[in-house]
Amino acid sequence: MAVTVEITQSTVLEPSRESARGGGKKVPLTVFDRASTDGYIPAVFAWNAPAPTNEALKAGLVAAVARFPHLAGRFAADDHSRKCFHLNDAGVLVLEATVEADLADALAHDVSAHINELYPKAEKERANEPIFQAQLTRYACGGLVIGTACHHQVADDGGEELASTAATPGTMFCPDLEVDSWLGFRFHDLDFGCGPPCAFLPPDLPIEGIMIFVPSCDPKGGVDLFMALDDEHVQTFKQICYSMD
Repeated sequence: MAVTVEITQSTVLEPSRESARGGGKKVPLTVFDRASTDGYIPAVFAWNAPAPTNEALKAGLVAAVARFPHLAGRFAADDHSRKCFHLNDAGVLVLEATVEADLADALAHDVSAHINELYPKAEKERANEPIFQAQLTRYACGGLVIGTACHHQVADDGGEELASTAATPGTMFCPDLEVDSWLGFRFHDLDFGCGPPCAFLPPDLPIEGIMIFVPSCDPKGGVDLFMALDDEHVQTFKQICYSMD
């Protein structure tokens, strides 16, 4: 099933002058920030119709980032040329898009064929790149997919990582396996007034070897597992898993 995602609008939303809290301060990265992945991590969630309007979502986002000025800031360099957060209230990027298909049909078929069109393509090397970006994709049925891209050095303090293992050279695929837990992220509470998400859609993860446990969106609960692997390593990983007791 071919699904075409059409971007209809691109906006940078800034907190109002009255609500902005950044004040132009430059804040150094913590030791946990520096140890974190230097890149953007995507996340994609789907809601069945009825879903809140784009205007309502954008208004809520502006109110939220005013309280968390790091999200509305930018990366910069301090007086010692070290990377830092510049709390300049420059805003967050919001893309709006439409799909001429029903959400249920899209979810029932090969989501991976268009998953990468459902969140912003943030580039950390691009000048003045927003730290937090979101895409609101509206389907013909009224269903909604919200995809976000947030820089990991802002969104994670290092406390979610469970383990990172290092294999003996030549005995395992490279890079090494890293297991992260998102089980503390309350996906079920992402309710914008019309109910929780019906699905968490696994986007392409930027680093091979990352394994992430997430809370299931199934009403009965549970845990889902997503992992980033190159095609050439899939069979090797299956053999490793099948050999475990």
